[in-house]
Amino acid sequence: MDMLKADSLREVLLPELARAVRDASPRVLARWEDAVKLALPCADELTRAQLRDDIPPLLSQLANVLQTDVAPVHEHLQRYALAHGEVRFHQSYNLAELLIEADLLRRVLFEEVVLELGQPLSTQEIVALNMGVDASVERSVIAFVNHQTEQNRAINEAQSKYLSFLSHDLRGGLNGVLLMLEVLRRQMRDHVEFGESVEDIETIKRSILETVATMDRFLHAERFRKGKVPVKPSMINIGDIVAELLNQFSYSAKDKRIDLRSTTSGACTLYSDQALINLTLQR
Repeated sequence: MDMLKADSLREVLLPELARAVRDASPRVLARWEDAVKLALPCADELTRAQLRDDIPPLLSQLANVLQTDVAPVHEHLQRYALAHGEVRFHQSYNLAELLIEADLLRRVLFEEVVLELGQPLSTQEIVALNMGVDASVERSVIAFVNHQTEQNRAINEAQSKYLSFLSHDLRGGLNGVLLMLEVLRRQMRDHVEFGESVEDIETIKRSILETVATMDRFLHAERFRKGKVPVKPSMINIGDIVAELLNQFSYSAKDKRIDLRSTTSGACTLYSDQALINLTLQR
């Protein structure tokens, strides 16, 4: 509950409503626990035990809000609601289930308070109870989402580190393979009988280089997503970049019977980041 809502609740004290909330609390808790069991059958005993721990203090603080003008009562209400949202997150609830709990609490609370008072609620009392429930829902959802956001951030960070380490290890291994292939190619190139094998080695080398380039593009894309790509602009020659790309993809294009040609002039320059330009054109 924000300060504005808490203040508006204290403008008109509702001691009878507060008494009804406090007296009805045990029945509210029992009925709410049964309702949660039916609506969320996947909830385990730990989840239900947490209901019994969190909700009585929350209802007690709601009753305090209704009958006192002493600040900061709303802060206590927030504290219990936050704790409830945090616990639900760690119990693997989803946001929809948290809201289902809140709807059940609202319905059971209203019904039991009416029974306790022995008469229908006034408009003022309805507004006050709704504001109290809304405050707990709001703070629970905020706590839940904050924990979820932090967990997602930690997971993404761990995945990025894993990809970086994996790429480093693969690159090291592939570079070793490329070196061995180059040694074999040089040993075999002067022997006519190994001519076909030399061509096969060249094909393997091109495949490995394309794999390395694909990993680089993937890692760059991940850095872009996280906004961690530094821009280092300088004067670059577009003709040189295009020529390099044509050479890089010439074998792959040849295998697919694609004719690659460049129509850039040698004097075509641009002030930009060469690595990012390369990445863009490669995609």
